[in-house]
Amino acid sequence: MKNRDCDNSITNVIAAIIPILYSFFLFMDFYNVKAIIRTEHIKYLCILLCFLLAILNSENLFVGTNTSIVKYRDI
Repeated sequence: MKNRDCDNSITNVIAAIIPILYSFFLFMDFYNVKAIIRTEHIKYLCILLCFLLAILNSENLFVGTNTSIVKYRDI
């Protein structure tokens, strides 16, 4: 149970970070803002975070079993 709570909090944090990064690179592209990090790197980071979110929500790979932890309503 404790492992699922940890996975759920990690999922919530990742799901909160993705829209923030997405709006940040849209702002940078729209207003042509130059920053330390380029927008291509932010876009790539968003894609990697979405991939990580998909992996965490589909299977519990860290336990070593292939049991699905996806809820029925998510299917």
